Amino acid sequence: MYAWNRGPAQTLWVAEAPLTVPPNAIVTLMVSQTYRFAHPADVVLWRFNRDFYCIIDHDREVSCVGLLFYGSHGTTIVYNTANVVDIVIMIGDKVITNFLHGITHVPIDFPIAPALEMATA
Repeated sequence: MYAWNRGPAQTLWVAEAPLTVPPNAIVTLMVSQTYRFAHPADVVLWRFNRDFYCIIDHDREVSCVGLLFYGSHGTTIVYNTANVVDIVIMIGDKVITNFLHGITHVPIDFPIAPALEMATA
């Protein structure tokens, strides 16, 4: 789920922890999180009617949700205008990778590397 703050900077509380959302920033939220905005009228919220393509139907493929949500170090990731282009390119890259894998069936995982031998002195 994405929330776009179209107004001035405002406070977002995620699990009652405050986070300042800059103007024109995009925030990623998980459906399991509780959240509230100080000025919800200034927020456009996108909520998906199902999980991402690459999670349910294609579990072994590169995960969009992992890229956007599980890789963060905090409760929420705030993207400003300068980062939106990078995010769209990263998502597009993952989607294309998923489709190419679906068509070509090229293995995603690297082959298991041979065991290293211990050097003796």
